[in-house]
Amino acid sequence: MKQLNRVIVKGGVLTPGELKYICESVESLGCKTISFGSRQDILLPKKVQPEDLLKFDKLQIVEFDEIGVENMVSSYVCADIFPSTSWLTGDRYLYILEQFKEKSTLKINITDPKQRLVPLFTGHINFIASEHEDYWYLYIRLPNGVLQKCILL
Repeated sequence: MKQLNRVIVKGGVLTPGELKYICESVESLGCKTISFGSRQDILLPKKVQPEDLLKFDKLQIVEFDEIGVENMVSSYVCADIFPSTSWLTGDRYLYILEQFKEKSTLKINITDPKQRLVPLFTGHINFIASEHEDYWYLYIRLPNGVLQKCILL
């Protein structure tokens, strides 16, 4: 499996200005293309030297050999486009994502069960919105692969 540098895009949320900055940054590193990863991150097509990455302080870049850093996935990309849970709006996603400040070593999913674009259970920690406002189901993937269900109030 080829290891690539990844740009972390927390929850898959990017403004057009941020995407432009990312494109210009990776272009200055000699990359002609970018790819979007399955965990809503951006993959660089070639290995970039760590000293070259230091120039881009606005980007959270995971080096090709760095392990244990995962991106958060959210169904924010579906908000106000596909059928959704009535109380779960784009600004709620942004508020929730803002609460996570540090790099995560676990795969975290924050999803709406009514949308069909973003998988619900691909993380180690899976927050699934309930029908009741501000109530979440929490599914934790245990080391043996079993999902354990909890309810968050």
